[in-house]
Amino acid sequence: MKNKTNRSTYITLISFLLSCLSAGATVDLFNGKDLSGWLGKERFWKVENGTIIGETTADNPTPANTFLIWKGGEVKDFEFSCQVKFQGNNSGVQYRSKAVGDLEDCVLSGYQADLHPKQEFFGMLYGEKYGKRGIIARRWQKADARGDKDVKILGSVGDKTELDGAKWNKLTIVAVGNRLIHMVNDVVTVDVTENHPDAIAKGHLGLQLHRGVPMKVEFKALKYKKLSGAAARKALENATGEKPKKQASKPAPKPKMESLARSATSPARINIADGFKIDLLYSVPMDKQGSWVAMCMDNKNRLIVSDQYGGIFRFPIPAAGKKIDPASIEQITYSAERAGMGKPTDAQKKLPQIGHAQGLCYAFDSLYVVVNSRSSSTGAGVFRLLDTNQDDKFDKIITIKKLSATGGEHGPHAILPAPDGKHLYVVMGNQTNLPEDYTHSRVPELWGEDQLYPSLQYFMKGAEAPLGHIAQIDPEGKTWEVLSTGFRNQYDAAINREGEIFTYDADMEWDMNTPWYRPTRVNHVIDGSDFGWRTGTGKFMDYCSDTFGTVVDVGPGSPTGVSFGYGAKFPAKYQNAFFITGQTVWQSSGDFLGIYGYSVFLFTVPISRVSSHHLQYW
Repeated sequence: MKNKTNRSTYITLISFLLSCLSAGATVDLFNGKDLSGWLGKERFWKVENGTIIGETTADNPTPANTFLIWKGGEVKDFEFSCQVKFQGNNSGVQYRSKAVGDLEDCVLSGYQADLHPKQEFFGMLYGEKYGKRGIIARRWQKADARGDKDVKILGSVGDKTELDGAKWNKLTIVAVGNRLIHMVNDVVTVDVTENHPDAIAKGHLGLQLHRGVPMKVEFKALKYKKLSGAAARKALENATGEKPKKQASKPAPKPKMESLARSATSPARINIADGFKIDLLYSVPMDKQGSWVAMCMDNKNRLIVSDQYGGIFRFPIPAAGKKIDPASIEQITYSAERAGMGKPTDAQKKLPQIGHAQGLCYAFDSLYVVVNSRSSSTGAGVFRLLDTNQDDKFDKIITIKKLSATGGEHGPHAILPAPDGKHLYVVMGNQTNLPEDYTHSRVPELWGEDQLYPSLQYFMKGAEAPLGHIAQIDPEGKTWEVLSTGFRNQYDAAINREGEIFTYDADMEWDMNTPWYRPTRVNHVIDGSDFGWRTGTGKFMDYCSDTFGTVVDVGPGSPTGVSFGYGAKFPAKYQNAFFITGQTVWQSSGDFLGIYGYSVFLFTVPISRVSSHHLQYW
């Protein structure tokens, strides 16, 4: 009975702590008695008289900065405060930090509220093991941090009070979004707007013990509060004395729809599975090279990429560990965002005038381009680029097939080589009609929807099957054979070792919470299959005998690229997996910004064996 009581009490306390954190209540991170809930090297940390003490000596030094890490999970938007004093060397409170090596190694990399004997460094923002950043902002600085050493000083904060680290001081950290504010004794020491491309959104919280000369640091009254919505706004207002300014709405600029200055997501802000490593090779300058939405590799080990609203580029793939050299990126076709927009250079005028591609494939000594646009000079369709004089420059455009498409995001998409080495597969969303002159259909040409009652229609009203299909074509485009239909908006497809096609199809978000809602899903594209997309309530459900259902239902989202892991140097269990990517839309009325946003996700669907006669998943 005693064990059960202790276990029950422990679970109750954990549940209470989690509920407090989720509710935004202030919680004590230290019980005043021991280091429960903290991870650190025992030879450096102890508790005496209700105080956490970290200490090094001449006989017990630390070879590198070491940390006592809170085990309550990662912190994102929060307010933290503590009482602290130190002597012998500087210390600090680490936050939104990543483990260097294993967490048990007690080494962190990220933001630090520095505790330093020098006045200009006391309470500053320091980048611990954070690339080349080092000091991000000194005491008294209000700053906009844009790069490693690109920090713009916007003004001054705080006062010139002399701070004594050997006495108890109150340290406060307020982190909300990209706003990072430190205070000592309730006076702001730094106020930083973090716009670095490698900014860290969330991570561990830790207390630092510095290497070097012997030192001692003491912490007590450690308090933490998770922030969101109005509480986050109030915390910023309390820290700065300023109310967040409301942004006046401005009309969208007319030229260049996608001309916003953006940077690629920092690898530090991407959560990846154990055994993987991610590197940022290149951040595409949107104002010059647009938004890259498709890619392929040519016969010279170069990547070819397409701007969704512009031309096509290519560049050599860098060696492992190296980044893409911007000077190596060559534009090989040109297309304006809209007819009559922009002024091409003389060099761009000489390029093939084609772009807005959502599918690329280098095959049969040529580049196949799938255009999805009403604004491209070519119109929507499948095209083939040739190099007729062997000078490594495409100089001729051949029309494989013009397509009737609205030009929205549900139009013509990917193109990929068929496993027989003689054909190509093309992937079409549900706003692309079958070509009137298609040569053959493996799908029975029974397109009637056979509804006992007319379907309820609210998006794409009047759209009738067959829509959303995958076809096989020959290199010259003389044949267009329909393999499968009934998809909503499958952007890409991939072929497994057995030669079977797999794709990742979209849901209809307006259908959520209705009986006819179908989540985004992985489909095994069987010859002659109809996966049953119909507008409104008319779609086939998985239990219908004349459709083939799904491999796995994923959930709400917007599918993009897919690939099998063959040949990748991934952990063994992922090398045969089917990787799917997409973007999902979220809205959080209680979020500090209260806006819509996009996040990118990746799943793996392990497939044990697939052939035309045997299908097994787990």
